[in-house]
Amino acid sequence: MHFSASIILLTMQMAFSSYGLLYSKNGLAEDIAINAEQIIDTGTDRYFIISVGVNIYQDKYWPTLKWSANDAELVSNTLGKGTKHNIIKKQLVNEAATLSGVYSVLKEVAEQSTPDDTVILYISGHGTLSQAVTGELQRLVVLHDTVKDQLSTTGLPHSMLHNWLNNLKARKKMMIFATCHSGEGKSRLPPEIQKILRGKKGDLIPLAAVSQGALVFAAAAQGEAAYENDKLGGDIYTYYFLEAIQVNDRNKDGMVSALEAHDYARDRTWRFTNGRQRPTVWAKLIGDADISLSGSRKNSGLPVLQAYEKEMSGLFVQIDQSTKGMLPTAFPLNPQGSEISLYGPGRELPIARYYVTVPAGHAITLENVMNKRLFNIGISLRHNYWSDGDWKKIPGNISNNTYTLNGGYNFKRLGIGLSADFPKYESGVINDSIISNTVLKSMLFYASFSKRYKLFNLSARIEYGLATMEIALADQSSGQELKFEDTSNVQGVALTLAYNFALDLNATFEIGYRNTDWKFDTIGSLSGERKWVGIGVGYRFDWNSSTLW
Repeated sequence: MHFSASIILLTMQMAFSSYGLLYSKNGLAEDIAINAEQIIDTGTDRYFIISVGVNIYQDKYWPTLKWSANDAELVSNTLGKGTKHNIIKKQLVNEAATLSGVYSVLKEVAEQSTPDDTVILYISGHGTLSQAVTGELQRLVVLHDTVKDQLSTTGLPHSMLHNWLNNLKARKKMMIFATCHSGEGKSRLPPEIQKILRGKKGDLIPLAAVSQGALVFAAAAQGEAAYENDKLGGDIYTYYFLEAIQVNDRNKDGMVSALEAHDYARDRTWRFTNGRQRPTVWAKLIGDADISLSGSRKNSGLPVLQAYEKEMSGLFVQIDQSTKGMLPTAFPLNPQGSEISLYGPGRELPIARYYVTVPAGHAITLENVMNKRLFNIGISLRHNYWSDGDWKKIPGNISNNTYTLNGGYNFKRLGIGLSADFPKYESGVINDSIISNTVLKSMLFYASFSKRYKLFNLSARIEYGLATMEIALADQSSGQELKFEDTSNVQGVALTLAYNFALDLNATFEIGYRNTDWKFDTIGSLSGERKWVGIGVGYRFDWNSSTLW
């Protein structure tokens, strides 16, 4: 995956393997889970700012940049103002920004920092890709003395920086990359790497080598570049990020946080580049979520809805009938209560509406709000395909339709509930004189796990319960009738794909499998093994819709 400018923010010390790397199992950053208040700025710690900017390069293969060194100086002089921290600056620009010089400063800060400190690393310049010994592509920062033909030994690997960041004692730490490796803008790819990329399919490398505890802001989406602009006098994303520090105290608490600055810069970068550069965010963060970049918290501030879940990207949220905002981003709420409306792309009517009351100074995620729809109910029409040939002899067919009613309770991605089939009556002719009449009834308990992606929700579940089969055989010539009945255990599995098409309403497509064995006197056993497909509608609701927090 291509990666342009990114910010990596950690607000809690994590326990990792002895290698101390910040890689997740699959190498990809995950969706945000922020469930706590923002950090209260006590002003008692130190604020280390390491800024690296490179305009000129010894190896002329790397084109000269105009604004990187200036951006690094601006960041160094802007971040931390008004936070009451003891600011310690480490600035490396142009000839000073060598591999040995950067390593020396990183080592010094790692030795000096304590758990109460804040550490920020900003790097602006070219980025590129190189091939590691394992054959995998790795992201590199191009420094003043980086050589094109010796990338693995003269470039600064992102993996090394993540490792350094993770092992810092400081609990609050952040990295800002104003670089990219897309082959455009502030990057250049050696010919051999371009050849490898042309032969690749799908994701090339992890977007961000991070794990739990990391928040990743990307200033450009996959395949896009980070650009400088003479009119703005610097890197586009960095310009708006720094501007946000002056004007975007979203929740009016007296300080501007990293999330507030990124959201502001994301919207304006997208508009300025006419959509060519689309800042995005991926992360998974547990615990306190933000860090002060400017000012100090003077009050609790407005409550905030944080909507950074990757699965919700591209949807729109409207708060109290105000202007809509496209996700991912965050929104200030009214402490007395707010109405949250969720819209699909191009949809004029909301697909869901929630009413929340969140205390001042608190934050709630969109995922948590959506999970407050605790109950669901639905009805579906299922077409059953029976496996047992004996079944066809009794009702006269090998398939039939049934109506099923579902009702359940949801807890985040887990759910439990009941599923009941309406009694199904079937008639058939066994021979010239004997007519069969069957009745099938069932009641099952289910447990499910679901995964949401924008307007879709995929759910897998297991079922267990009881099914009753009643069989009546009538002899038309004699009028004699025999009845048989048996109740047996039934177990099954099912997959359901739901699509939200209206206010809390969804259409469903289902596939499943069930198995039952009935045993009757005289006529023996009957297998209830069957596969089925179905369509239906569902509705999610909560008993108390006036408040969800």
